[in-house]
Amino acid sequence: MRRGRFEQAEGGTLFLDEIGDMPPDLQTRLLRVLSDGQFYRVGGHQPIKANVRIIAATHQDLEVRVKSGLFREDLFHRLNVIRLRLPALRERRDDIPLLARHFMQKSARELGVETKKLSEAALKFLSSLDLPGNVRQLENLCHWLTVMAPGMNIDVKDLPPELREESRVASAENWVAALERQAAPPTKRRPRPLPGALAPPLEPAPLTPPRCHPPVRRAAAPLASAPPCAGSHAQVASVTPSLECATHVLRS
Repeated sequence: MRRGRFEQAEGGTLFLDEIGDMPPDLQTRLLRVLSDGQFYRVGGHQPIKANVRIIAATHQDLEVRVKSGLFREDLFHRLNVIRLRLPALRERRDDIPLLARHFMQKSARELGVETKKLSEAALKFLSSLDLPGNVRQLENLCHWLTVMAPGMNIDVKDLPPELREESRVASAENWVAALERQAAPPTKRRPRPLPGALAPPLEPAPLTPPRCHPPVRRAAAPLASAPPCAGSHAQVASVTPSLECATHVLRS
């Protein structure tokens, strides 16, 4: 008689990986077990009590899948009791050297060989990578290095060529993006208005009619060096009227 997963995990913990990709029919069966606390063997008629702790993991956003109809909402609420978020390796780069050394030792034990050592430069290079595959990608990389690296001390040049090329392309793209930001013209900015108390709206001052002064007549002073000739009359100099005109000014 074959025992199912829930029966095997009786009194313990059942880990369900990638729960977000579970087909709809399996979601219904899992929901029934979580709701009733019991299950049936394949072909059986007697219910079996389940005493199992469930831990589910996924890389997808279950709330988005619920809204799109790809995941049952009632099952989501059954599972969403205690939620833990495990950050990606790129968000905790300090863990990469520790994990890399651990996986190098693990691969050496599995293959029955001596553990190879990663140099500081190689560890620093690995810590700078994004590693979209997270821990699994790092574990596979360490297994590859255990098999393919030529020496016992692993440097950056011993890493997979595609990994070094990916890092070089990413660095070049970052450099180009930074250069484009530096070379981009400054954005057009609207002039900042001065405070209203310091800069009231400009209005032309009204023109006033010109004020004309009456002519002023002054007697000319006699010439001391040459007295006037006989028969000549003293000339009177007249000053032309002065005209004051208002100008068009702006109130400041």
